[in-house]
Amino acid sequence: MEFYHWGLVILVAALFLYLFSSYLTFKRNIDKLVKKRVIRFNLSKHKTHEKLYRAYKLMKPEELMYARREVNSHYFDTPILQIADLLIKLSFTVGLAAISVLATSAASILDFLNNSDKIIVDSNFNPAEHLVGIVNVMTKVAATSNVILWSGLTVFIIISSHLFFLHLKKELQKRHLDAINEIMEERKNNLYYQ
Repeated sequence: MEFYHWGLVILVAALFLYLFSSYLTFKRNIDKLVKKRVIRFNLSKHKTHEKLYRAYKLMKPEELMYARREVNSHYFDTPILQIADLLIKLSFTVGLAAISVLATSAASILDFLNNSDKIIVDSNFNPAEHLVGIVNVMTKVAATSNVILWSGLTVFIIISSHLFFLHLKKELQKRHLDAINEIMEERKNNLYYQ
């Protein structure tokens, strides 16, 4: 593996660890609302929802409103996704264009080499020098397209990780909001809490 490959692997690993720690921090903060009220009952197979439901049910109406505002206050949409989408599309497009130029050049060189016996060689024309120059350019194009494609793959992996952890955060927020809304609906229908 070349040097920039290791750099990209380290970058992806560092950003993955950052996203994971960000998710754990979010989970710890959102669970802090009900942590003091967790009751250890014989929970059913839906123990996560039941645990949240029972913990929020023990809250006073004012505390429940505060908890709802706290859970709703987390906003997850970022412009980073559109920027990354643009970067991915741009890098893959440029990389594929470079590869197609490389393939076209290789085909023309092969055609040139197949028909080299039919070419009238001028005394000032040295085909070997020109071929070496063309091969050097093709090598540079191949190296550049390789770097561009690896960079695009790295951005894709980073964005996929970001979307995965964003989905986990939204799912956790939805679980809490569902339990809170269910309790608020019950209390609204019950005259005792009005």
